[in-house]
Parts: sequence; C-alpha cells; structure tokens
Amino acid sequence: MIRLLLIFPLTFIFGMALAQQDPQFSQYMFNNMSINPGYAGSKDAICLTALNREQWVGFPNNPTTSIFTVNAPVKLFSLNSGIGLTASTDNIGFQSTPSVDLSYAYILNVKNGEGKLGIGFSVGFLSSTFDPKYYYRAFQTPDPNVPGYNGKESANTYDVGLGMYYHTDNLYLGASTTHLTQSSFHYINSGSSFPLTRNYFITTGYNLGFQDPAFEAQPSVMVRLGGPSSSIDFSTLIWYNKRIWGGLSYRVNSALVGLIGLEMTNGIRVGFSYDFSLNVLSASTYELMLSYNFSLVKEKTLHKYRSVRFL
Repeated sequence: MIRLLLIFPLTFIFGMALAQQDPQFSQYMFNNMSINPGYAGSKDAICLTALNREQWVGFPNNPTTSIFTVNAPVKLFSLNSGIGLTASTDNIGFQSTPSVDLSYAYILNVKNGEGKLGIGFSVGFLSSTFDPKYYYRAFQTPDPNVPGYNGKESANTYDVGLGMYYHTDNLYLGASTTHLTQSSFHYINSGSSFPLTRNYFITTGYNLGFQDPAFEAQPSVMVRLGGPSSSIDFSTLIWYNKRIWGGLSYRVNSALVGLIGLEMTNGIRVGFSYDFSLNVLSASTYELMLSYNFSLVKEKTLHKYRSVRFL
C-alpha cells in the first residue's frame, strides 16, 4: 500500500513535469514579466518582483516554483526601450528545471501618448536535472528510458519568446508566446529527448472606479494555451487607497483562489494567495509575492530663498 501511495503521486508529477513546462501562478496580474517580454520597461521605474509557489503541500516531493524578475525602461540608440531579466527554478518530483531569460522591448507611444505598446523578445537558457533518489523509493525496477536511471542526469537547451504589451492608465492587454523554437532536452545517458511545448498567453485587465474614490476594482483575465496545460483564469481585486487589496480568482474547472495584499509606506508590496482545488485531488497550494519599484521620475525639490531677488 505504501508503495502504491508513492507510485501514484510520483507518476502523476512526472507526467506533469513533461507536459506543463511553464509554471502556473495565481498572482499572474503581478507577474507579466515572466511570460511576456513586451512588458519590459512598461513602467517609469525599476521593478523587482519575486514569487514562490508551493503546490500540493503534504505530498512527498511536491511541486515548488520560485521566480524573480526585474525590468526597467532605457534609452537604447535613442529608442524608447525596456530591458528585463527573469530567473526561475521549478522543482517537480525528481526533476529540477532552473532557467534564466533576458528580454528586450521596443516601446511605442499610441494615441497621442495616452497608451504605450511594447513589442519584445526574449532569449534564455534552461537546464533540466533528474535526481533518481526519490524515484528508486517508488519503483523496484526503474525504467531505463527515464532520465536519471543510472544516476543524476542533466540536459541543457536554449529558449526564445515573443510578446506584445499595451497599456494605458486604466487598461492593459498582452499577448505572448514562450518556447517559440520548441527546442529539446537531450539526455545522453538514457538516450531520452523531451521537447519544450510552445505556449501562448493572453492577458487583460481594467481599473474600475467607484463613487468612493478610496476604492477601485481591477478585473483581469489570463488565457493560457498549450497542450494539456491550457487554462483560463478570471480574477477581480478590490483595492482600498491603492495600498490594500483582496479578491477572488476562478481557474476554470480547476481552482478557486483567494488573494490578499498590502503595499507598505516604503513602496514594498506583499501578496498572498491560496488555491482551493475543485478537483478530486485536493491539497494545499499557496503563493507568496514580494515586489518593489524604484521610481525613475525625480520629484522637483522646492527651494526657499531669503533674498528678495527670488520672490
């Protein structure tokens, strides 16, 4: 019985590791940089964001994902541009997949400067490592076609992404694709090869004001297409004084998510989400988000002079 309890989650996790490839985040509205290079430089600030997601807490070797992004607007060859960096590590069962991507976006003013459109691309490096120490606990006779059969095994590959991101003061709309070239991991010892599956993302959101200016609503949607990992998220956040938020998100046929957060007086944002699974497999899943923006717009300093010449 114990062996069966180990085989089921490890087999399911292994299948998800090969199929999903792009991690899922419930706080996607704060994480556009990781899926859309066109987002780079969209704010007049240096923006740093870190997220950590723990799935199926309580299961052995549960999936965990950590991601860090930074982006900023720059002038490159007199062009309005944005640059970004995304670093992540995704651990699912006995597979670990760290990655790093560099992004560039060309930024256009649209509608007399009311909106901005970023058109970007990213290039990156991915590594995949299989460690059999958990695998051997579940299977007395491991499959030699599975990477890691003869010990820890790694493979590396490259990655390319494209994206567009349009935003105004109250609206944003993004479209992007990851793993454009669908490159593959080739494991030499086992002779196995696993291709990256191209994924497509569509995101949109809008700010809705209330009669009381202290409150505003931010409905948003994320559509993710790509093999078995396709999903649709509908979310609404309610903000108070632009510093405190709470809301709900519905991932179709998958989960109901509660979200809360706070922006401190020093500009640091902290967010938390908890997924309530709607599937037969019910386990705790939560995320922690931390972000900070360094404003690039210098405020004018008021000078006081005693001389009447400056009155």
